[in-house]
Amino acid sequence: MPRNHTARVPRSLATKAKLIDGGDHFIFSPQVHWLQASVACVGAALGGVVGGHMVSRVNQQLLRVAAVLIGIALTIALFIRAP
Repeated sequence: MPRNHTARVPRSLATKAKLIDGGDHFIFSPQVHWLQASVACVGAALGGVVGGHMVSRVNQQLLRVAAVLIGIALTIALFIRAP
């Protein structure tokens, strides 16, 4: 075990405390649309599973190029739609 392993514990605990503190604001907030949030969570989980399988079957260079092009297209589309 590295010597500085224990030095990271307080920082890790502080980070976890911040996440818990921030999380309870969202859980009890009326501004959270839980149906949309749950759909997004399911989509993210399915995307992770499908993406994990695709990485082993698809040309990785082609997949990287496609991801960059999709990101650029979404950035431009959202920039144009912005009020």
